[in-house]
Amino acid sequence: MPGAANLLVEAEDAFPLDAPATHRWMTLGQLARLTGFGQYVSIQARTLLACAPAAV
Repeated sequence: MPGAANLLVEAEDAFPLDAPATHRWMTLGQLARLTGFGQYVSIQARTLLACAPAAV
């Protein structure tokens, strides 16, 4: 999808979870589990997920 972006956000518990219909919030754990179900997660998101532990 052209223009699609993946973004890692560290947010407080009180962070508003409202998002446009084209966006989804996920925890790192949810994203990691989703990678085990086939082609649901792009290579760009998988790369971001692989880098995430270093950023935390």
